[in-house]
Amino acid sequence: MGKNRSRRTGQPTTSQSNQSPDPSKMMGPVDQGTHSAGNSTQKSSDDVAKLKKEIEALTKKLKEYEDREQELQEKEARAIDGFKESEAEARASWLQEKEAELKQQRLSIQSERDKTIEQAQTKAQGITDQAEQEADKLIQKNAKSAAQLRQQVREEALGAIHDENCRLENLRNQLQLEQQELEAQLRELSKKEKKLQEFEEDLEEESESIQGQRKKLKSKEEALAQREAMLSENKVAQLTAEKLLLEQQLAILISKNSELFKQVEDYRSTLNTVSGSPEALLRDKQRLEERVQELEQQLNSYPSYPEIADLRREAEAKNEFEARYLALQAQDDDSQRVISQQRTVKAETENLRRERDTLKHINQYLQEQQEELERMLGELKGKDVNVFANFTKMDDEDLETPAKPSDSSKPDLAAISTQIRHWMAGLPSREEIQQNNSTEEALFAHYYDEHTIRSFIASLSASRLLILQGVSGTGKTSLPEYFAYAVGGKCQRIEVQSSWRDKPDLLGFYNSFFKSFNESAFSRALYEANTNRWRNRPYFIVLDEMNLSRIEYYFADLLSVLEGTPNTWQVELLGQAPSHLPNRLKNQNGAAMLPIPENVWFIGTANTDESTYEITRKVYDRAQVLQFDERESSFSAPPGKKLDLSIRYFTDCVSKATSNFSQSDREKAISCIESIELELKEHFRVAFGQRIIDQLQNFLAVYTASGGSLAEGLDHFIARKLLWQIQNRTDPNVKGGLKAVKEVIQDAFEKLSRSESPKISLTLLDQEIARFSS
Repeated sequence: MGKNRSRRTGQPTTSQSNQSPDPSKMMGPVDQGTHSAGNSTQKSSDDVAKLKKEIEALTKKLKEYEDREQELQEKEARAIDGFKESEAEARASWLQEKEAELKQQRLSIQSERDKTIEQAQTKAQGITDQAEQEADKLIQKNAKSAAQLRQQVREEALGAIHDENCRLENLRNQLQLEQQELEAQLRELSKKEKKLQEFEEDLEEESESIQGQRKKLKSKEEALAQREAMLSENKVAQLTAEKLLLEQQLAILISKNSELFKQVEDYRSTLNTVSGSPEALLRDKQRLEERVQELEQQLNSYPSYPEIADLRREAEAKNEFEARYLALQAQDDDSQRVISQQRTVKAETENLRRERDTLKHINQYLQEQQEELERMLGELKGKDVNVFANFTKMDDEDLETPAKPSDSSKPDLAAISTQIRHWMAGLPSREEIQQNNSTEEALFAHYYDEHTIRSFIASLSASRLLILQGVSGTGKTSLPEYFAYAVGGKCQRIEVQSSWRDKPDLLGFYNSFFKSFNESAFSRALYEANTNRWRNRPYFIVLDEMNLSRIEYYFADLLSVLEGTPNTWQVELLGQAPSHLPNRLKNQNGAAMLPIPENVWFIGTANTDESTYEITRKVYDRAQVLQFDERESSFSAPPGKKLDLSIRYFTDCVSKATSNFSQSDREKAISCIESIELELKEHFRVAFGQRIIDQLQNFLAVYTASGGSLAEGLDHFIARKLLWQIQNRTDPNVKGGLKAVKEVIQDAFEKLSRSESPKISLTLLDQEIARFSS
């Protein structure tokens, strides 16, 4: 197109194109609009610069207000410090006077000294309150004046910014309208330019065709001229002979021409049938010539090349105008960004001020605490510190010899199980207690089935660690509490924290600053269990939600200790024992040791959700497990009464049940779990040691003595001590192993008891198999 356009410019066809364009006429309305837009752009740039200067002035003014505010705060701080100094001087003088009075009145009675101290404290509090009130008034006054200054500056700045934003918004709208008009003109010019380019291409092709025909005619004329120059008289005869020859050839050609004329007629008839007659072709040619004339007239109506150049300059001016508009918009964005940054800086300054005030108060509090600690340290240096103060206090409170358990009724384990269950169910209901409007914490009815009570008693005989796990609200924590109360013992509940990691979290720690041991609730409960009041009665320490932290971390030492014999059950509290120990602590190789009495059981409750840790095999192997899946329905029971059992009587009942457990039942139970162990080894690589055998014998002996059958007790032990290791497997190939274990258990129980089936174990296995069937 550039080539065609240059040819068109080199050969103008109209007189208009030969004239030189007038610069004044070439500047159309678009150029004038661009010129006015440039003036408005320059004006907006000046306005933006003026706005920046105003913003800088406002910022400077705001800085001055902030400096004034800081001066007021410094004055306020100095005033507060002055009040504090006067208060400190008053306190110092008062303390000196009182110390002199105390030296003189040291031998006076305790009541008079307490009265004097109380009066002194009241006087000091009045001075403190007065100083604080005056400081608060000064702070409020300064804060109010500072707030007024900040509000005034903020309103002035926001008003100026709002006015400037309105003016810039109007300018932006005007520029957008002008931009839309220029875009519409540019689109119209683009359409016209496209049509002109197409017409120029057509004319160029036609011009090239005419030039080719002219060249052919000129070459023919030159050939004829050369031929005429070569003719002469001596060649006339030769030409005559040639003429005769040519006439003969002409006759031949005429005959052939007639034949060709016939062929032409034939071709013409054929042509008429295909594309029309020659007259129609001539009419088409005439129509095309008229169309060419119309296109030439349209071409003349189109803008000339100078006019097109003007339009291009207008388009360039439009582009320049858009660039200026974008630059102005960027300046406006920068101004908004600066304002936003200033607001952010101001907000951060306010936050820093608040943090500074907070740190001042914290610093003051820490200084007071430091002074108090220094005073206490001075007192501690002057006297002998009791390292185990709480244990010593328990010794002082345990001077009286309590009444021993009566054991008068001497019930057996079956009677103990029944009476405890009936006593729990016979208590008033929760609704009855609420209707009585009792403000004291009262015991209300709890319901457990016979199997749960028997399993709990049997578990006490098999291990010193019990785990009660299952759904929340099913009575896991209440069972040991009510059981202990029913037999005359005590239950102490300890809330396990998720932050527990090692032994000091459980037992307590030594405070080297105060030179004392901070006993935990757990260690105090252990110590209390060994006092005269409780040493002959069952004592349960309940670790509530024990798997909130990893049991094998904070309970590791006790797990190891409980593996030994009862006379070795003790845990170290302090590596270097003090000279004076409480009555129930022992000094072993220079360390302070806390014994674990034989009347203590550790009972943990465990929930299974995403907030708890999984209990490991190390803990499960050493513990007895009871599962609570649903709350027991209420039932009516005959009135029961509390028992008064000693720990010795309970151990005697366990020993009697163990000795009465038949050897045949013992062998059947061991044979059953050994057959199950073979399948567990083959399919799951799970085995167990002698600890499981020992626990099994004690558990089944006491369970049967408590009124349960051998099959029920063995079913519970298999489900809770063996099958838990194959639960929640993810490999689908274990489905066959689960079915094999199920068949072995069914065969073993058919030999053991044809009338009872292992309901708990089969239900657990069916649930695991169903996981892989769905």
